[in-house]
Amino acid sequence: MTLKVIARKRLDARLGCRESEDVEMRAALFIVIALFGGFTVWVVSQVGYLGFFRSLLSTAVGWQAFTDLCISLVLFTIWMSRDAKEAGRSPWIYLLITLFLGSLGPLLYLAQRTRREATNNH
Repeated sequence: MTLKVIARKRLDARLGCRESEDVEMRAALFIVIALFGGFTVWVVSQVGYLGFFRSLLSTAVGWQAFTDLCISLVLFTIWMSRDAKEAGRSPWIYLLITLFLGSLGPLLYLAQRTRREATNNH
């Protein structure tokens, strides 16, 4: 066991964290991924991929929301890249998903990361 895993187990014990919380978190992430992914597919099927951006960027409110989303996703991709490097994994698939599908990339990464942490802790 690595020192990181031992420290994590001690922290979990002190905070009263349980394995069931990890299962609940993964389940919640997969529900959000399924619902948001389905909604994204439906929206793109209605207006097309480029139509999505045309509609979004046709108003000042859309530009503000788009800029806010870009800032958030850039910050998340920086964290995701560093976290994946620390874990010895490649973040590229999640970065590409983020580039083309926005928040679905980080959501998938978090679901994979949560599963990986649960596996490493046992």
